[in-house]
Amino acid sequence: MLERLLRYALRLAFRFQRTHGVDVTGNKFVMIRLLEAWKRAWNEVRTEAKTEIDLPFLASDESGPKHFRGTFTREEMDGFARSVAADLLPPEPPADEEPAGEPRSLWRKLLG
Repeated sequence: MLERLLRYALRLAFRFQRTHGVDVTGNKFVMIRLLEAWKRAWNEVRTEAKTEIDLPFLASDESGPKHFRGTFTREEMDGFARSVAADLLPPEPPADEEPAGEPRSLWRKLLG
């Protein structure tokens, strides 16, 4: 799951690079700020349809400071949740096959 979180932080970094032309992927402090902002957006979008991320002074170049502003929708966050769930849950057996073992034996294996 941490790998997926880092991928989303990279997505934010690439958005910033497309907008401002500044690569921030090598700056650990900036990547942490992006990851924290994404986590806050994740919590906010649970109750709203979309949320804004606003990170002032994320980077700077010769022309001055650069700020990150982005909008995230519930659909984007749902896509993240689906991808995490797909990694964590075992694949379902095909409908024409019977599951291996009885439910009681599976519970015994799980509960040890």
